[in-house]
Amino acid sequence: MLRILVVLGVAAAFVAAGCTGEEETATRTAQTSTAGSTTTSARVSPPSDFVATYSYEIEARADKAVSQRVPVSVEVPVPPLRAARLQGDFSVKVRTLSKSGYGEYVVPTFGWSFRPRCGEGACDVLWRDLHERRIHAKLERRGARYRGSYTGLFTIECGGTRSTSHVTLELKVAAAKAIGHSWQATRLVGTLSQNEPAELGCAPSEARFAVPARLVR
Repeated sequence: MLRILVVLGVAAAFVAAGCTGEEETATRTAQTSTAGSTTTSARVSPPSDFVATYSYEIEARADKAVSQRVPVSVEVPVPPLRAARLQGDFSVKVRTLSKSGYGEYVVPTFGWSFRPRCGEGACDVLWRDLHERRIHAKLERRGARYRGSYTGLFTIECGGTRSTSHVTLELKVAAAKAIGHSWQATRLVGTLSQNEPAELGCAPSEARFAVPARLVR
Protein backbone atom coordinates (compact mmCIF):
# COMPACT_ATOMS: atom_id res chain seq x y z
CA MET A 1 0.00 0.00 0.00
CA LEU A 2 1.32 3.44 -0.94
CA ARG A 3 1.65 5.68 2.03
CA ILE A 4 -0.04 9.06 2.09
CA LEU A 5 2.00 12.20 1.56
CA VAL A 6 1.72 14.83 4.24
CA VAL A 7 3.25 18.27 3.59
CA LEU A 8 4.42 19.91 6.78
CA GLY A 9 4.83 23.68 7.03
CA VAL A 10 7.85 25.33 8.55
CA ALA A 11 7.53 28.47 10.68
CA ALA A 12 9.77 31.38 9.71
CA ALA A 13 10.33 34.88 11.07
CA PHE A 14 10.19 37.71 8.56
CA VAL A 15 11.65 41.19 8.85
CA ALA A 16 10.32 43.98 6.65
CA ALA A 17 12.07 47.22 5.67
CA GLY A 18 15.60 45.92 5.24
CA CYS A 19 14.73 42.24 5.48
CA THR A 20 17.57 40.17 6.84
CA GLY A 21 17.98 36.66 8.08
CA GLU A 22 19.92 33.49 7.53
CA GLU A 23 18.63 30.62 5.46
CA GLU A 24 16.72 28.20 7.61
CA THR A 25 16.40 24.43 7.06
CA ALA A 26 14.13 21.88 8.72
CA THR A 27 13.25 18.23 8.19
CA ARG A 28 10.23 16.56 9.74
CA THR A 29 8.60 13.14 9.55
CA ALA A 30 4.86 12.54 9.87
CA GLN A 31 3.59 9.23 11.26
CA THR A 32 0.06 7.86 10.84
CA SER A 33 -1.28 4.50 12.00
CA THR A 34 -2.96 3.68 8.71
CA ALA A 35 -0.98 5.59 6.14
CA GLY A 36 2.60 5.06 7.33
CA SER A 37 5.12 7.84 7.08
CA THR A 38 6.15 10.61 4.78
CA THR A 39 9.28 12.70 5.02
CA THR A 40 9.35 16.30 3.91
CA SER A 41 12.28 18.67 3.89
CA ALA A 42 11.75 22.42 3.74
CA ARG A 43 14.21 25.23 3.13
CA VAL A 44 13.22 28.81 3.89
CA SER A 45 15.11 31.51 2.02
CA PRO A 46 15.51 35.04 3.40
CA PRO A 47 12.69 37.32 2.21
CA SER A 48 13.35 39.19 -1.02
CA ASP A 49 11.15 42.08 -2.13
CA PHE A 50 8.78 41.25 0.74
CA VAL A 51 8.28 37.63 -0.42
CA ALA A 52 9.48 34.56 1.50
CA THR A 53 10.08 31.43 -0.57
CA TYR A 54 9.51 27.95 0.88
CA SER A 55 11.16 25.11 -1.03
CA TYR A 56 9.90 21.61 -0.17
CA GLU A 57 11.11 18.15 -1.17
CA ILE A 58 8.51 15.42 -0.78
CA GLU A 59 9.00 11.65 -0.99
CA ALA A 60 6.62 8.70 -0.66
CA ARG A 61 7.49 5.30 0.82
CA ALA A 62 5.81 1.95 0.24
CA ASP A 63 7.40 -0.93 2.16
CA LYS A 64 11.06 -0.77 1.07
CA ALA A 65 10.42 1.36 -2.00
CA VAL A 66 11.12 5.06 -1.81
CA SER A 67 10.10 7.53 -4.51
CA GLN A 68 12.30 10.22 -5.88
CA ARG A 69 11.95 13.50 -4.09
CA VAL A 70 9.69 16.01 -5.80
CA PRO A 71 10.59 19.69 -5.31
CA VAL A 72 7.79 22.16 -4.59
CA SER A 73 8.23 25.92 -4.09
CA VAL A 74 5.70 28.26 -2.50
CA GLU A 75 6.00 32.04 -2.24
CA VAL A 76 4.41 33.69 0.79
CA PRO A 77 4.05 37.51 0.93
CA VAL A 78 5.46 39.20 4.01
CA PRO A 79 2.79 41.32 5.73
CA PRO A 80 3.02 45.08 5.10
CA LEU A 81 4.25 47.46 7.78
CA ARG A 82 0.76 48.94 8.12
CA ALA A 83 -0.39 45.55 9.45
CA ALA A 84 2.22 45.46 12.22
CA ARG A 85 0.89 45.54 15.78
CA LEU A 86 2.41 48.32 17.89
CA GLN A 87 2.93 47.06 21.42
CA GLY A 88 5.63 46.69 24.06
CA ASP A 89 8.34 48.88 25.52
CA PHE A 90 10.60 50.99 23.31
CA SER A 91 13.91 52.77 23.96
CA VAL A 92 13.97 56.32 22.58
CA LYS A 93 16.89 58.72 22.13
CA VAL A 94 15.68 61.88 20.41
CA ARG A 95 17.68 64.24 18.19
CA THR A 96 17.05 68.01 18.18
CA LEU A 97 15.71 69.43 14.92
CA SER A 98 14.96 72.94 16.19
CA LYS A 99 14.37 74.82 19.46
CA SER A 100 13.84 78.37 20.70
CA GLY A 101 13.01 80.21 23.92
CA TYR A 102 14.99 77.92 26.27
CA GLY A 103 17.88 78.96 28.47
CA GLU A 104 19.34 75.48 28.89
CA TYR A 105 17.91 72.38 27.31
CA VAL A 106 19.34 68.92 27.91
CA VAL A 107 18.15 66.57 25.18
CA PRO A 108 16.22 63.83 27.01
CA THR A 109 16.11 60.09 26.48
CA PHE A 110 12.85 58.25 26.99
CA GLY A 111 11.40 54.84 27.65
CA TRP A 112 7.91 54.50 26.16
CA SER A 113 5.29 51.80 26.29
CA PHE A 114 2.58 51.19 23.72
CA ARG A 115 -0.56 49.26 24.58
CA PRO A 116 -2.98 48.39 21.75
CA ARG A 117 -6.64 49.18 22.26
CA CYS A 118 -7.73 45.98 20.53
CA GLY A 119 -7.26 42.26 21.08
CA GLU A 120 -5.17 41.56 17.99
CA GLY A 121 -3.78 43.20 14.86
CA ALA A 122 -2.95 46.87 14.31
CA CYS A 123 -5.12 49.56 15.93
CA ASP A 124 -5.01 52.74 18.04
CA VAL A 125 -2.63 52.54 21.02
CA LEU A 126 -2.13 54.08 24.43
CA TRP A 127 1.29 55.75 24.61
CA ARG A 128 2.82 56.18 28.06
CA ASP A 129 6.21 57.28 29.41
CA LEU A 130 7.75 54.51 31.51
CA HIS A 131 9.36 56.89 34.02
CA GLU A 132 6.68 59.58 34.39
CA ARG A 133 3.51 57.63 33.86
CA ARG A 134 1.33 60.75 34.02
CA ILE A 135 2.66 61.46 30.50
CA HIS A 136 0.32 59.51 28.25
CA ALA A 137 -2.03 59.90 25.30
CA LYS A 138 -4.06 57.95 22.82
CA LEU A 139 -2.34 57.64 19.44
CA GLU A 140 -4.68 57.22 16.50
CA ARG A 141 -3.58 54.86 13.75
CA ARG A 142 -3.70 55.67 10.03
CA GLY A 143 -2.06 52.82 8.13
CA ALA A 144 1.51 52.54 9.42
CA ARG A 145 1.34 56.00 11.09
CA TYR A 146 0.28 57.03 14.60
CA ARG A 147 -0.49 60.48 15.94
CA GLY A 148 -1.61 61.93 19.25
CA SER A 149 -1.15 64.84 21.64
CA TYR A 150 -0.64 65.41 25.35
CA THR A 151 -0.90 68.53 27.52
CA GLY A 152 0.64 68.57 30.97
CA LEU A 153 3.94 68.44 32.86
CA PHE A 154 6.72 67.26 30.58
CA THR A 155 10.45 68.11 30.59
CA ILE A 156 10.55 71.89 31.17
CA GLU A 157 10.84 74.06 34.29
CA CYS A 158 10.42 77.82 34.74
CA GLY A 159 11.99 79.28 37.88
CA GLY A 160 12.12 75.85 39.50
CA THR A 161 8.45 75.15 38.73
CA ARG A 162 7.43 72.53 36.22
CA SER A 163 5.87 74.08 33.11
CA THR A 164 2.83 72.89 31.22
CA SER A 165 3.84 71.64 27.78
CA HIS A 166 1.75 70.90 24.71
CA VAL A 167 3.23 67.80 23.08
CA THR A 168 2.44 66.29 19.68
CA LEU A 169 3.83 62.88 18.77
CA GLU A 170 3.84 61.52 15.22
CA LEU A 171 5.27 58.05 14.57
CA LYS A 172 5.61 55.65 11.67
CA VAL A 173 6.40 51.93 11.76
CA ALA A 174 9.79 51.51 10.08
CA ALA A 175 10.44 47.80 10.68
CA ALA A 176 8.52 44.76 11.87
CA LYS A 177 8.97 41.04 12.41
CA ALA A 178 7.05 37.95 13.52
CA ILE A 179 7.12 37.58 17.30
CA GLY A 180 5.23 34.52 18.46
CA HIS A 181 2.02 34.54 16.45
CA SER A 182 2.01 38.32 15.97
CA TRP A 183 3.41 40.56 13.20
CA GLN A 184 4.87 43.24 15.45
CA ALA A 185 6.50 46.66 15.02
CA THR A 186 10.15 46.65 16.14
CA ARG A 187 11.36 50.09 15.04
CA LEU A 188 9.63 53.47 14.85
CA VAL A 189 10.60 56.83 13.38
CA GLY A 190 8.86 60.17 13.63
CA THR A 191 8.83 63.52 15.38
CA LEU A 192 7.99 64.96 18.78
CA SER A 193 7.01 68.63 19.01
CA GLN A 194 6.52 70.56 22.24
CA ASN A 195 5.73 74.16 23.15
CA GLU A 196 5.18 76.11 26.33
CA PRO A 197 3.31 79.43 26.73
CA ALA A 198 4.82 82.46 28.42
CA GLU A 199 4.36 82.07 32.18
CA LEU A 200 5.99 83.00 35.49
CA GLY A 201 8.28 85.46 33.73
CA CYS A 202 9.55 82.90 31.22
CA ALA A 203 9.29 83.52 27.47
CA PRO A 204 7.31 81.18 25.23
CA SER A 205 9.35 78.23 23.98
CA GLU A 206 9.16 75.45 21.47
CA ALA A 207 11.21 72.51 20.21
CA ARG A 208 10.99 69.76 17.62
CA PHE A 209 12.84 66.42 17.77
CA ALA A 210 13.45 63.44 15.52
CA VAL A 211 12.31 60.26 17.25
CA PRO A 212 13.99 56.92 16.59
CA ALA A 213 12.57 54.16 18.79
CA ARG A 214 13.45 50.47 19.07
CA LEU A 215 11.53 47.64 20.73
CA VAL A 216 13.30 46.29 23.81
CA ARG A 217 10.63 43.95 25.19
